[in-house]
Amino acid sequence: MKRFRSLRYLGAIGASALLSTACEPSRSRFAAESQANHIAETTDYEGGRTKPDYEGRLSPEGIAHAHGHYYYVRNGQGTLLTSRQRFVEGATFDKGGRIMLADGSLVRLADGDMVTFGGDRMPMPPGTRLP
Repeated sequence: MKRFRSLRYLGAIGASALLSTACEPSRSRFAAESQANHIAETTDYEGGRTKPDYEGRLSPEGIAHAHGHYYYVRNGQGTLLTSRQRFVEGATFDKGGRIMLADGSLVRLADGDMVTFGGDRMPMPPGTRLP
């Protein structure tokens, strides 16, 4: 009988402890202190660096043809291509202007055009700095 009373007593203590914690007001997950450790992502990188440049997104990365020369364009800055070049993205450039993308397609560019490493053709972005 003593054993039954002590178990009932422990059960009552456990139940009251559960009830007291359930009655505490919960903080909103939108409260300022609840997001103190979260990193805010303010830019949508939907297409990565290979999609066309839209306002608020990254500049396209790829190969451009301007003024009779070919340039590797990244972040609005062009680097002159003077010899055969293989890029990390899988594309290759030959001095004659032959560009082979990672999927094996060959691309030739007209003056003022650009191809991204994803295969999108577009005009070279205005404001691109060339050497």
